[in-house]
Amino acid sequence: MRIGVFSDAISIPPKEGISLHVHELLRSISDDSSHEVVLFMCDRGMLDHKILESEPYTIVLIPEHDFFEISYIEMMIKRYNIQLAQTHKTYIAATVLGEACRRAEVPMVYEMHDLEKDVVPLYFTGNEAVSETKKHDEFQRQACAYASLVRVMSRYDYDYIATNWHEFDNKLFIWLPVATEATDADFCQDPDRQMLSYIGNMSYLPNAEGAQAIVDKLASRMKNNQFCFVGRGSERYGSQGIDARGMVDDLTPILRSTAIGLAPIFSGSGMKIKNLTYLKHGIPVLTTSLGAQGYPVSPAMIIEDNLERWPTIIDSLLTDRKLLASLSLEAKHLFLDNFESNHVNRQLHILYDRCLTDYGVRKRQLKKLVAQRDINPVEMYWIREYRETLSDLIDDTVVIPSSCQHLVILEGLPGSGKSSLLRALEGRLKVATVPEMVATVDMELPTPFLDHDLKKYAIARRPGITVMDRGVDSTLAVELADPESKTCSLTIEAVRRAYANGHLTKPDVVIYLRVPVDVSLARQNAWNAPLWRNRVLLESVEKYYQTRLVGQSNVIEIDATQDRGAVIEQAIEQLEERGLI
Repeated sequence: MRIGVFSDAISIPPKEGISLHVHELLRSISDDSSHEVVLFMCDRGMLDHKILESEPYTIVLIPEHDFFEISYIEMMIKRYNIQLAQTHKTYIAATVLGEACRRAEVPMVYEMHDLEKDVVPLYFTGNEAVSETKKHDEFQRQACAYASLVRVMSRYDYDYIATNWHEFDNKLFIWLPVATEATDADFCQDPDRQMLSYIGNMSYLPNAEGAQAIVDKLASRMKNNQFCFVGRGSERYGSQGIDARGMVDDLTPILRSTAIGLAPIFSGSGMKIKNLTYLKHGIPVLTTSLGAQGYPVSPAMIIEDNLERWPTIIDSLLTDRKLLASLSLEAKHLFLDNFESNHVNRQLHILYDRCLTDYGVRKRQLKKLVAQRDINPVEMYWIREYRETLSDLIDDTVVIPSSCQHLVILEGLPGSGKSSLLRALEGRLKVATVPEMVATVDMELPTPFLDHDLKKYAIARRPGITVMDRGVDSTLAVELADPESKTCSLTIEAVRRAYANGHLTKPDVVIYLRVPVDVSLARQNAWNAPLWRNRVLLESVEKYYQTRLVGQSNVIEIDATQDRGAVIEQAIEQLEERGLI
């Protein structure tokens, strides 16, 4: 069977959460000689193609403007002879893939990781939350209506659907939890382990709430214990008594030193993959009722909703090493009995075969389905990404002092020579530099430019002169190109907060390398993202530079159409005149 998996938001190699699950799933399908898998990915110009080439399955990259077109996806399904399509993205299933599969006459499997009714309130508030929740609940039901099989990851979600979604035949849904492969090496634990670990994407609000709860309720009271945070956005807790590791390539060394896996989850839905990671390594889990959803009852899953009691529980486990060893063994058995990939994937392959066998009946049912596209899937993707960026800036009271004595930012259209000038200044003046990160920074999702900006400004907080390739101005320029978009107002609000709490700082100097749009397009290299080859967008960004930068007291404007050496010398001369070098 030839299976097509469609995703616009996973990272390879994976770092955390659903990306880990999808990656494991793709590899497990590839290992079965009776199945062949093709991954169709939305390419926003931020993927490492060399890494993708090393994967044991076929990867097809599709530009964003084609990825969300039904007719294009239908064509790709037929071109690659896909017999069954699958996605874990609700908005892809509901607006694009479901209809494309119906037209191509192939079954679609929809993986449901969360109930939209529980997730949407994380991104909206007030009356907007009520209306958006209703809309997205209907949106999720539309995805299910297109599906030949809905794989529900959480038993809690499965039971809710069976009780409340009366318009569907319950046979459409199957509870089959996330699974992953384990080896004996995964269970090799340091006998003296003491660390208390919390893993996850800290830009996701439920995880951020849990992280803050650990800081406030545990770390502040248990100063002799080592608390370790791992995952995107965890770095910001490093000044609060936390061993903050950020994104790591390999969790194994951390997990081998971990005595207890923490999961204080109070909002959201679905099955918490962090718990699966703990159990896979024989680590007992201390969590809440919500955090334990989808997991069988076991001594390895210690459930306590009152965090005031957690210090006592932790102390008792760290003191009684025999009990801790016993719970570690329970964690191992819980994982092997329920979540080991060979066991789960055997069931999944049977279900895939059933989808093909039963599709004749399902196809007749789908002919009666009325397609509904009342939401823009691209907009939905970016809105959620910006909401996560905003969650990073939610505390306006935290002021981070800047230790950077002087910050110089290089701005200009692609091809204006920013990267070349950055390297020249670094070599000639021996100054610290912060290169562009959009194409290189490692992450689960291709996040908005503002997320990269925040990382770069954080790196720039050091003594001396720091020169940065592109600042927040070009991010604002891109957003203001479409002032009617929802993400525009979100970006402006995020930037306002970032300046208010010190995440962004005003540069001493902005060097604006001016080139016409035609020159920019002519100079661009193959690595430039498709975004920057859009003439209309470039003209809008150029207009922003001309109206918002030119004429400001801290802006140096240089004609970058001249010889590169002349541009470098002029930049150095201007910096000398301002006393920065």
